[in-house]
Amino acid sequence: MISKLRQLTEQEVSQISIKNILLDFMTAFREDRSLQRESRVHRLELELDQLRVAGPRAVGVHHPSSLHLGSNKPAVCPRRLAYGVRKQMSIFGPVDPRVYNIFEVGHDAGAKYQGWLSYLYGEDFYPEVTVHIPELNVYGHCDGVIHYPINGEKVKIGLELKTINLRGFENDIKNRPTAKHVDQGALYMVGLDLAAMVFLYECKNTQELKEFVLTRDDVAKRWAHIQQRLEHVNEHLDAGTLPRIRAQSWCHTCPFKAECKPFRAKQAANLDRLKKTARRK
Repeated sequence: MISKLRQLTEQEVSQISIKNILLDFMTAFREDRSLQRESRVHRLELELDQLRVAGPRAVGVHHPSSLHLGSNKPAVCPRRLAYGVRKQMSIFGPVDPRVYNIFEVGHDAGAKYQGWLSYLYGEDFYPEVTVHIPELNVYGHCDGVIHYPINGEKVKIGLELKTINLRGFENDIKNRPTAKHVDQGALYMVGLDLAAMVFLYECKNTQELKEFVLTRDDVAKRWAHIQQRLEHVNEHLDAGTLPRIRAQSWCHTCPFKAECKPFRAKQAANLDRLKKTARRK
């Protein structure tokens, strides 16, 4: 699935920069009051249009924004993903007011950049594009798709807009997007047949921007892990069973810990290890 489109060359990838386009626009924005008014009106109209057609968050599916699949870290628990689909809720569980406020800050930043890009690109920019991969039960929305001009050709690229605190901005995304975001972008690239994926990060403390451009080659290896892990979880869901638990410290924050009882599973696993050690002695 990952190789449907031709790969972009390094020279073509070097021509992609949403960050520079936005910075140039912001410079012009400061100097032209009429541009300020026009772009703000356009941005508000775009957000109102999106709100009018927005429905409730889809349930019973895997959401790309809620997954972290290409990693073997303990936090990637297949049972947690299965519960997220079976219980018809986000794997993040209930949201307290502080976390909700964090989400709103991210939404507002995304809406700002979507509005500006829509103003600049017109019909070549598509916000909140639906992504559906039925064979993996994946459903979600990409922040934007742009028909981006490269060497006289319009190339279809995706855009994800992220906000991050200063510590994460300086340490977690030095040379590359976070692993979770790469997995999210891989699903969008496959589901929408994108030639590249642009991740634009805004630091919430300083409003600085960082940009990363990933091609299909960059996510090909992780895609194999993503596909395998989703297929594994879906097989259990179809059979009415649950995947094996990965009981770790992450379990304390899991919204499904009451039903899953991960600590009992962890105690049982520790007991099995002790018994095996005793038998060897």
